[in-house]
Amino acid sequence: MSQNITRAEARERAAGITAQRYAADLDLTAPGDTFSSTTTVTFDATVPSTWLDLIAPRVRRVTLNGAELDVAVVVRDSRIHLDGLAAQFLLHPRVNRVGQGCRQS
Repeated sequence: MSQNITRAEARERAAGITAQRYAADLDLTAPGDTFSSTTTVTFDATVPSTWLDLIAPRVRRVTLNGAELDVAVVVRDSRIHLDGLAAQFLLHPRVNRVGQGCRQS
């Protein structure tokens, strides 16, 4: 079940991380209404832990600064939970998504 971020959560998270760049790579070649995507998030952190929103039916892989994270541990409640942060980070979640708002012709 997806959960939307509250305003209080957004303020709290904004105080501890600053997004520097987002890049999304979509693969729309799969048949049906599911497609895969890889998103790269570059961000600075001043807090030891935080989370990022991720609404996807299946998360295949998450890497942080090149280190693969255990999806079963870090992905829950429509969020990627990140611990042990210190400075600048590069996050790569690779997921399958349902084509909400995206149509193939």
